[in-house]
Amino acid sequence: RRWRRSKMGGDECLIDMLAVEPYRMCISHGGYYGDGLNAIIVFAACYLPPRNLPNYVYVMDHLFLYIMNTLELLVTDEYKLIYFHGTLQHSNLPTNAWLKKCYQAIDRNSKFSKKLTYVKSLYDLSRHITTNDVMIPEDVNR
Repeated sequence: RRWRRSKMGGDECLIDMLAVEPYRMCISHGGYYGDGLNAIIVFAACYLPPRNLPNYVYVMDHLFLYIMNTLELLVTDEYKLIYFHGTLQHSNLPTNAWLKKCYQAIDRNSKFSKKLTYVKSLYDLSRHITTNDVMIPEDVNR
């Protein structure tokens, strides 16, 4: 297995990158916006693993660590996180426990949680940010 060392809240953890590999596309650098070249981070839920995966909990635990680690690496003082949920298949819908874990991690970081805005469509998104600047995943942009 390939392992990545990471620090989460002061604790060191190991991320199983082999387990995460097929689902890494769920989070990516989506481009830049503004004059200061501020980062856009794209989270595409359609790339999450299916819940019937035999080692689903294990994969999701490591995927959570990977996502949090990636956010720490990509996030600067000014950034936008765009979460695409619309193309998510029911089989890929994360469990409530996993969503709660994500929410709790976000809730401890008030700077992050203040940056969340809900939009219903790509058109609505374009009212908040120039979507020409966003690398929207192909599966989302259909």
